[in-house]
Amino acid sequence: MMSGNHFRLRQFDLDHGKSSMKVGTDALLLGAWCPVAGTEKKVLDIGSGCGILSLLLAQRMPWVQILGVDIHAPSIDESRANASRSPWSQNVSFVRQDITKYSNPGGFDLIVSNPPYYNSQKPGFESRVVARHQASLTTTQLMSSVDRLLSPSGTFALVMPAAQSQHWLTVAEQSGLYPQILTWVTHKVGTRPKRLLALFSQAKDQCNYSELIIGTDQQRTADYRKLMAPYLWLPAS
Repeated sequence: MMSGNHFRLRQFDLDHGKSSMKVGTDALLLGAWCPVAGTEKKVLDIGSGCGILSLLLAQRMPWVQILGVDIHAPSIDESRANASRSPWSQNVSFVRQDITKYSNPGGFDLIVSNPPYYNSQKPGFESRVVARHQASLTTTQLMSSVDRLLSPSGTFALVMPAAQSQHWLTVAEQSGLYPQILTWVTHKVGTRPKRLLALFSQAKDQCNYSELIIGTDQQRTADYRKLMAPYLWLPAS
């Protein structure tokens, strides 16, 4: 439920007026969809923005320690304030850091990212340029950082534009990351996917494919409602 620069979910609420990345469908889908083994101890959120992904994962995994990393100072300030009001203030922390220069002994069991993916001319809003334009973090830099920071048995989940998926998948493989699960996201049966939800690991296992049809703003599908029901206040169908 959104009101201006405030977004209310079932178990927490947050502000996103100062952050480089607002609450949006991509982050909500990734946070709800992200496969969880139940054995994770350390989670990393790259490009954490207002903290929405970190807090969604904290709701799902209240036993883990989650670190959000962003280069945008106002985003870090806002995400820290959001986390302090949540039930998981002791589990979630945020730091301003260039992920290409960050190191962590032992690696992370799960890494998530709603990454930059514009290739065309930069959009207007300055902080969104930082968050969404590949000039600040290229695909190769992101994948190389993940490969370096992931624990040997860890996984990496992200959302990407379906139209650019082949590029992302190719760079991931070149960086030593291989798809385990690929879920194509579309609005209606028979239409082209808009997004791809992907889970990677450093193991060359068989990849599982699926499709998620989310419906329209006026009429969400049963699958979407089931996925998002623990987190969002959804209108009656």
